Amino acid sequence: TNNLKRKLRKKPKNPFIYFGLGCCYQNLGDYSKAEKYILKALSIFKNTSNLREEGKSLWQLGRIYWFFNNLNLALDYFKKSLQISREVNDLEEEGLCLNSIAVVYYYLNNYRKSLEYYQKALKLAREIGDKRNEAECLNNIRYCYTISGDYIRALEYSERALKLARE
Repeated sequence: TNNLKRKLRKKPKNPFIYFGLGCCYQNLGDYSKAEKYILKALSIFKNTSNLREEGKSLWQLGRIYWFFNNLNLALDYFKKSLQISREVNDLEEEGLCLNSIAVVYYYLNNYRKSLEYYQKALKLAREIGDKRNEAECLNNIRYCYTISGDYIRALEYSERALKLARE
């Protein structure tokens, strides 16, 4: 880590080093340090007009705030990232954002909104041929139907997810 810190002092304008360091700290569970480094990366991405990486940094901050249990702030960052992913036509990132937003709404007990975003993510996964994400969306939709007491639909989505996962 000391060698990496020296590199950061020598070349502080490389946002990818900050981003990578933030991700490492996040994986280690040190969310305060992760936030610090991702914010530095975000600032540089904004200043250099790297919109795609700005969006990814916003999504990463959403994850960090999720781990801080600040769901409303996480939702804000996921929505900002979604907007950028659409602007730069990054369909995989858009799917990731839609899923993340759906998860937050689920944990905020807003199952209708959660289902709405899972459905959007499912549609996109199908459009781009992302079978793994499609199966994940189907399974997550099942949770929404289960919590709302619609067990028949929950079972239908579970079976569709299983069938897709087996392909």
